[in-house]
Amino acid sequence: MKKIFGNLKTVVVKWFLWLKQKLALVFLKSKQLIKAFFKKFLSLPKSIKTASLYVVFIVLLLSFTFWRINSIPSFSVPETSTQSNTVQENVNHDFYEGLDLSRDLGVKEMGTESETEESEEADEATTEIAKLSWPVQGEVIKRFNDMWTLGNTHQSMRGIVIQTEPDSTVRAALSGTVEKVYNDPMHGDTVVLASDQYITIYSSLSSEILVSEGQVVSKGDSLGTADNTSLLDVSPFFLLFEVKELDSEGKITYIDPQTLLD
Repeated sequence: MKKIFGNLKTVVVKWFLWLKQKLALVFLKSKQLIKAFFKKFLSLPKSIKTASLYVVFIVLLLSFTFWRINSIPSFSVPETSTQSNTVQENVNHDFYEGLDLSRDLGVKEMGTESETEESEEADEATTEIAKLSWPVQGEVIKRFNDMWTLGNTHQSMRGIVIQTEPDSTVRAALSGTVEKVYNDPMHGDTVVLASDQYITIYSSLSSEILVSEGQVVSKGDSLGTADNTSLLDVSPFFLLFEVKELDSEGKITYIDPQTLLD
């Protein structure tokens, strides 16, 4: 057994010495080749040496870039079930959100049968009375649900655009209370008038508005003058007129103003 281990040790030592000699020979040859290469390189013209250095730099840069790209771990995106989402309308006059409209705007709740009948009769009478007068004299150039474009935005009209003459007076289409007077980023200076059944919105007014919030106005009262403060830019002078309807549950929906105008 000792003889076998002794012979094995001798073989390993001889192999290690042979490998050491070979490696030393390879190192010596490599050193000689590198010296010869640099000697040859230094003897080249300056322009060739500069170009060669640029090539080496580019190759190293590309190699590093590919290495970095390949080293980035790939992430698999888990599949998600597609759901049909309802497209939410981009309502510009959303300041009513959160208000108890059934209380603030006088919408009555369902009561006894007699009260219901009285309420239905009152609703019929209100429907007959609640015809809107034209808020301004002019021509309708954009109708309800017509499309308009602003940059990359495509949106349907929630009201009508009435082209007017300069300094045309805008009047309340219905009696009610001024709920809001403000400058809308999209539609310019705006007045919002609330009644028992409808909310009427008058936009693209001049900055000289004649009413204030909380003021009670009658049908036909002056609110201001039509201008071009809206981003619609469809005419030199116009009024954007919108109407929202309140149902028995206090929900608000836009409706076509021309169906209510006298």
